Amino acid sequence: MNANSDTSAGWLVVGHYGGHNGGDEAMLAGLLSAAALQRPGTPSIVRKIDRCCRLVRVRALENGKTVPPKLWPILRALSSARGIVLGGGTHFQDDYTTLRWLRHVRYMARFVLLSGVARLLGRRVVWLGMGFGPIHRRTTALLTALGLRFCDAVAVRDASSAAAIRPLVAKQKLTTAFDLAALLAPFPKSGRPAGGAPLLGISVTSVGKSRGLGEDLDRAFWDRFGRVLGEVVAAGRARVRIIVMRGGAREDDGAVSEQLFAALWRSSPDSVELVPFPHDPLELIRQISECDAFIATRFHSLLLAYLAGCRLLAIEYHKKVRDLAEEIGLPSDACIPVAWDASEERLRTGVDRLLHDEQWGHPSLPVSEAVRRANRNLDLLTEVAGR
Repeated sequence: MNANSDTSAGWLVVGHYGGHNGGDEAMLAGLLSAAALQRPGTPSIVRKIDRCCRLVRVRALENGKTVPPKLWPILRALSSARGIVLGGGTHFQDDYTTLRWLRHVRYMARFVLLSGVARLLGRRVVWLGMGFGPIHRRTTALLTALGLRFCDAVAVRDASSAAAIRPLVAKQKLTTAFDLAALLAPFPKSGRPAGGAPLLGISVTSVGKSRGLGEDLDRAFWDRFGRVLGEVVAAGRARVRIIVMRGGAREDDGAVSEQLFAALWRSSPDSVELVPFPHDPLELIRQISECDAFIATRFHSLLLAYLAGCRLLAIEYHKKVRDLAEEIGLPSDACIPVAWDASEERLRTGVDRLLHDEQWGHPSLPVSEAVRRANRNLDLLTEVAGR
């Protein structure tokens, strides 16, 4: 019997919310749109709120109350909650440089500690829409295994994540579902004016500092891409929309996006636009949904563009991008790794096919099936709440 006998109590929702990451905000919005989360009572969301967020309408916050990410407010919210929901994202992985990983250890440890405290208080612990791996270090594996031990149930977003934790979690606790952002689908799709150049969306990110691939590779890769896209806009073959998926001041995409924008603006000022980080995930979805095709680096830029029905070219800066491409059935030649051997000619071929081959760049997994799998998260939450 759950020690919290108040069946009207809401869930305490935790994750990387308010951190200027469009993917996290989309997952939160998807989760909070779910009737299964609303039925027990108003959920509380542990979220950073800054001045910029206060100035915009963040749809995800309309269905819950906000808890600041500080110890005592979280414990007070937990004491009156039905349990904890850890919303998805790749929280448990270690594909970082050593210094960056050490910072990430503290991040993982907080989720594990909070899950453990919840169990001590007799609360339910459910992890939903989770991505796991790669896990190379023993400390990461131990923290992941301990956190999973505290869970009543865990739903992963793809087959690769399930494989990563299968040795670490009891079989009956594990469900393979899909990313929580798919709970927002279907997205509206806007057609371009007849005869107009196609709108090509792109998200870019810097990987030199966080993953140790090297800033020289980082710079060389995006310089090559800039030259290829410059040819496209100069010839009038497409308009380009650069969307900043992660804002803020840490690991943000602002600088690399502005550099690409400046390079393309010199080629054709009227054919390129830069969309600053949209704090409202519904505005982010609108910006992506208006695109005919999308070049996706960030995981959730690939996911949201897939849900919007765009033709896709994935830029694999992290294993999770490849995992998602495989999960949705994107052809292998539509996924290009960030690597020295990603030549300018290879990038040019990918962009040309994306723009001119209507049959290329389409995933094989129907969006309706992805949404059906995403709803397994809600089924699991309802099941745990009824125990």
